[in-house]
Amino acid sequence: MSKWNLKDNNIYELKYWNLVSDELSHIEYEDIIHYDTVKILKIDDIEAELLLDGNFIKKHQCNCAHWAIKEPCEHILCMVSLIRAKKIIIKEVHFSNDNARSHKRLDLKNILNDISTDELISFIRDYAKKNSNFNHHMMTHFAYKLSSVDNDDKFESLFFKILNQPKDKFNYFTPSSVRQLNKLFITFGEQLKILCSLNDYQQVYSLLKISIFNFNKSLPNIKKEYLEQVFSNFQKLLENFHFDKSLTLSPTLIDLYQIEFIDWIKKRTFINKGLSIKLIYILISLNSKEILVQLIQVLLNDILSIDNLNYKESYGAQLLIVSYINDNSDNSIHFHCKTMEKSSKIAMDYLIDNNYYPSAMSLLKSLENTGINIDDQLLKIHILENDKPNIIKLSKSIFEKTLNTKYLEILDRVMTKSNFNKWKSQFIEKLHEDENWEKIIEIHVVLNEIDELKSFLFHQADVNLWIDHIPKVKQYFLENDYLLLSNFIIEFLNNHLGKKASDKIKALLNKLKTANNEKNIQKINDMILEKYLDRPSITKMNEINFKIDI
Repeated sequence: MSKWNLKDNNIYELKYWNLVSDELSHIEYEDIIHYDTVKILKIDDIEAELLLDGNFIKKHQCNCAHWAIKEPCEHILCMVSLIRAKKIIIKEVHFSNDNARSHKRLDLKNILNDISTDELISFIRDYAKKNSNFNHHMMTHFAYKLSSVDNDDKFESLFFKILNQPKDKFNYFTPSSVRQLNKLFITFGEQLKILCSLNDYQQVYSLLKISIFNFNKSLPNIKKEYLEQVFSNFQKLLENFHFDKSLTLSPTLIDLYQIEFIDWIKKRTFINKGLSIKLIYILISLNSKEILVQLIQVLLNDILSIDNLNYKESYGAQLLIVSYINDNSDNSIHFHCKTMEKSSKIAMDYLIDNNYYPSAMSLLKSLENTGINIDDQLLKIHILENDKPNIIKLSKSIFEKTLNTKYLEILDRVMTKSNFNKWKSQFIEKLHEDENWEKIIEIHVVLNEIDELKSFLFHQADVNLWIDHIPKVKQYFLENDYLLLSNFIIEFLNNHLGKKASDKIKALLNKLKTANNEKNIQKINDMILEKYLDRPSITKMNEINFKIDI
């Protein structure tokens, strides 16, 4: 398929083509995600991807069962069909009669749909000769496509034009030059993301190396008021780097990364701006034992030794990460990190998210006697390993200590229904003993136990609890509930006199009232007025226009 042109009718002869019209007929062109030449289609758990070079299909892949390297599946063919139709169908101008015709609107979209590729290329070539800024923007946006030229030269040339523009009398860049530099970092960030997705790490290395070099070079010529924005855009560029651990980089390429980044990390200006944090994670992702050993020394001797270091928790976390991945944790490392709870949490999250489970467990074990809370990280590992007995045991322990209902939800999903209900009932009994009504209500709400919540509120007979929590149950009120509530209100008013009591009942009825239950609320209101006609504070309720809460 990689040799096929989108205009080639032979694509209709494939054996899965009939499935496109049958099972994927609901998919439209707008459902495709477009990243320049990369096109992606996501359907439930299926993800199909096309890489186009003009009208030619350069590469395709899909995670469905039908796809093979030389045999596209129905999802790939669906994308081909939609893109093909979009590219080659020419919209005609229809004439209603001999004297009248409908005109298209003159806009860029219609022009691009109607002109040919040759006409467009010719216009761009001529316009680029006349407008140097347009020329530069074109080269910047599509630089990554030119894989046949020297990567360093092409990326360097785009910086050269900006950095060598005339400066002001103090040798600072003009605002226009700074804007162009920011745009270049933004565009290169987008290109870096695409190149990483294509696993084109030769171009990735060149783009990063040239960007870092020229970022360093440009700093002395940028006024202070523009620095933060330049730093921010450069940081975003770095954040687009992603390394596929399943691939193997050549030793030469790893050395180039290492030399360039280690040299850059040692520049303290960037350390206290936090820009080197991403670079260290890049080096960690390369998964080289030699690099990890050097990183430990750089972090210990060149970064964490800095007085008044910014982002200290992040750098401390990185020291823990590289140490435990490399199984090289010693007392000096814990001297820097053992009192840094935030560092430990960042490190644990990284190790777990990147599947370094043995390293994560070693770090947890070393933190057991430090007073740092490791429960959440340990629970996360148990969940990822689907270790149900330990999930239940630890979730119960954390919930009983913190009363955080997120652990209750975990238990509800993992335990059998009978065991969970038995344990929950015993725990709610303890809350009753402690008179922790709010937590009991929260448990019923989190577990969506509406009947239990109504029963608890009626049994508790506390008007303040009703006022606070009736919005949670009012849409589930049945006829019998209104009768029970009437009895509750009568009991309350029998035992409480005065304006304060009537105001509470008024607030309760206002919170209960919806567009669907006005009649029931009016019945309760009429019953109150009739029964307590001799109370001025109650009769005034008849003058109140209840606000309906929906």
